[in-house]
Amino acid sequence: MGEPSLERHDDELRELLHRWEAPGVPVRLDERMAESFRRGCVRSPLWRRWLGAKIPVPAPLAAAVAAALIVLGWRALQEPAPLVVRPAPSAETVAATRVDLTEFEPLPEGAITVVRFEGGAR
Repeated sequence: MGEPSLERHDDELRELLHRWEAPGVPVRLDERMAESFRRGCVRSPLWRRWLGAKIPVPAPLAAAVAAALIVLGWRALQEPAPLVVRPAPSAETVAATRVDLTEFEPLPEGAITVVRFEGGAR
């Protein structure tokens, strides 16, 4: 198989590995490891964590919100519709709001005819 000297060295190494015992764990190892980890993990400020936060949102919902914001922004930047100021109605154009029904007689067949009053004195 191989040279006899190499096989002898392999046997010696195997025997040495079987006799070898790992050294014991130092008492403060856990404390030192935790302290080293804390030093390496510097916590960023709260405002930076808030700005960098990830919130999973479905793509269709995000697209709908983006489209709505674009439309609202476009509408906000448009010129407002002109304000139409109408003059107050005059006494002649005001509709009658009081009706005297003391001599009211209903129509025999219920037929109603609406006659529009145009111009002239009342």
